[in-house]
Amino acid sequence: MQYLNYTNYAVSIARRLIRYRRSSMIDESDLINSSLSKLWEHETKGNSMDVQIARRTIRFAMLEVLRSSSMLKMSKTTSMNQAIQAYTNILNEQNEPSYNPIEEWIEEDSVRQVWLIVEGFSYDDRLLLSLIWEQGCSMQVAADVLDVSKSLIFKRYHTLLDRIKNQVSSKKVTI
Repeated sequence: MQYLNYTNYAVSIARRLIRYRRSSMIDESDLINSSLSKLWEHETKGNSMDVQIARRTIRFAMLEVLRSSSMLKMSKTTSMNQAIQAYTNILNEQNEPSYNPIEEWIEEDSVRQVWLIVEGFSYDDRLLLSLIWEQGCSMQVAADVLDVSKSLIFKRYHTLLDRIKNQVSSKKVTI
């Protein structure tokens, strides 16, 4: 139960994030619980857990909860009436398209090869790519989550892209 040793850190980070958050949909306990459950998952998988990995996991889990907390993604300049109208439009659209271009794209051979290449990377490299590709984080947010400088994130990211390009081109497949 080493993950419980990081409760105080999780509480302090949660308080800081809630203080800057405008929405009241998420409270401290939600953030703390999500981060500790992520640590527990990490620990039960048998992965090594040092202080840096634990803190990074806590910050990443909390940011993930905050990003997914809003029912409707909108900018700060969007009025409430526009947001309500957009939300009701989403609810009224009951017909999902039978053709899903994303699923077709994922099934392509080149995408599958990139996926296999990324699976061979270290945990830190996969986490960086996940932050930027899947979560849509900026370099600065990724640097904050990983607790390193923005320039180091930029260099690591471009090194990873070069590695992927080299491995894909050595297999004679274009992205």
